[in-house]
Amino acid sequence: MKSLNRDWYGLLSGRAASRRGGTAFWLILAALVIALNLYAPASPTLIERVLASAIALFAFGVIWRWTYRGDGRAELGFLPTMLVIYFLENALSIFTQKFYQMNFDFGDYLLDSAAIDKALVLSLVGVALIVGGYYWPGRTKVAEVLPRFQMRWRDRNAVLLTASAFMAIGLLAFLIFYRSSLDASKQAYLSLIGDFFFPSLIALFILQLEGELNLGLTLLLWGVLIPARMVMGMAQGQFGLGMFVAMALVITYTTIRRRVPWFIFLVGFLAFVMMQPVKSSLRQSVFLKGDVNKEQAQSEKVVALFDSAQRGLVVLQTFELKDVIALATQRLDDILVFATLVERTPDQVPYWGGSSYYRLLFVAIPRILFPEKPDYIEGNVFGHRYAMLQSDDYVTSINLPQVAELYGNFGPIGLIVGCVLLGIVYRTIHDCFLHEHAGLGAIVAGLYLFTHLLDIENSTAAVFGGLLIESITVVIFHCSIRVSEAILATIRLNRPIAANGFGVRLASSAEKIR
Repeated sequence: MKSLNRDWYGLLSGRAASRRGGTAFWLILAALVIALNLYAPASPTLIERVLASAIALFAFGVIWRWTYRGDGRAELGFLPTMLVIYFLENALSIFTQKFYQMNFDFGDYLLDSAAIDKALVLSLVGVALIVGGYYWPGRTKVAEVLPRFQMRWRDRNAVLLTASAFMAIGLLAFLIFYRSSLDASKQAYLSLIGDFFFPSLIALFILQLEGELNLGLTLLLWGVLIPARMVMGMAQGQFGLGMFVAMALVITYTTIRRRVPWFIFLVGFLAFVMMQPVKSSLRQSVFLKGDVNKEQAQSEKVVALFDSAQRGLVVLQTFELKDVIALATQRLDDILVFATLVERTPDQVPYWGGSSYYRLLFVAIPRILFPEKPDYIEGNVFGHRYAMLQSDDYVTSINLPQVAELYGNFGPIGLIVGCVLLGIVYRTIHDCFLHEHAGLGAIVAGLYLFTHLLDIENSTAAVFGGLLIESITVVIFHCSIRVSEAILATIRLNRPIAANGFGVRLASSAEKIR
């Protein structure tokens, strides 16, 4: 048995204070911001340039501190990964769009410059307060009284076997989910099983980064399982299903190596630029009545994906570079959605008074226990409330970023208070899973939960409402590994060996981080 019972917290802490490359980081960042300002085809105003640049500088400044000026403590890679996404969704389109307009089903709507300015200010304030809440001074005192999950794995072979099996099971369940016509309660179970793919992926990737993965499993992981999940996800006409796999890999790499994998972000962004313009064409082939066609064979969807990609590359060659970039990054222009909300609230649409958080009351309850659970989709309600959707469209969902949602519900005060609380919640979850006695299992669990929380462009209920089910997923995964360890120990010694419990427990007060 090759043991994994090492000091994982100490391992991560040892990589927390690198000071090399800090100057180069700022030079590259300055060059990027200058290049974006020189590019800007829509000729944004000086205020818009300054505010969008400030979001970039603040976000990447925090990443610089996290990477090069660490305080010696281990940290999961959620915050830097989230800040890159925040920049892409709340600042980039100011420099890449040709026109500041929202493309609604009934025509284009040109946004007022003052609304864009206000949305940029609120976005800058929001990200600053989220980071402030994440690093608030009282976090160490709170950490001492938090439940500290310990999920220790000891046998590398048990982890490898269990994770590989669960990845395959998750991939199979994912395919069945998009082929079956089961009712919503049974679909939920398929979704739960399909999500086993992600803690397994994170566990195997960590072991690969630490040199604990043999060549055969490495080839299986990167040559079969990861590409299959990404291709099958994108073949449904929903590119986010493929990007979610990439985000799990990015946040894991960022955690283990204590640096953001900029090359992966760059390659991913270029792939996004090439694929986004063909999404409409693909959806015409794989959608039925505005949703995924579950009657269509998966092989046909994959063929449609590659056909669309080939046609897209031909079409893109007829576009100017600025048109390609504008079309691709239009999917990332959450700041323009925010500006639309700001322009119409509260003059035309009154503050929502917390109504978008209504689904948090029941979203975590399994439908089998609550058959009448409402199908409340915040993004669809939001789209109708602001006349972004046709009156009879109850399928399409407009992204409702959580910072914008706070403003829509309670105005500027709600945004200020809510963003601080959001940062505190992120930190609380972080400290429950990363501490001196966490073990590899707890780190995997934390990264898996935070991979879902990276979806900051969707509503609070949609993202945080899934934490209970996701917690059940990691508990089942962890217990399965502990059972595998007991079975392998029994086989090796040829006699019964107690599993010593499932190994999920809370740290005692003496074990808490001081």
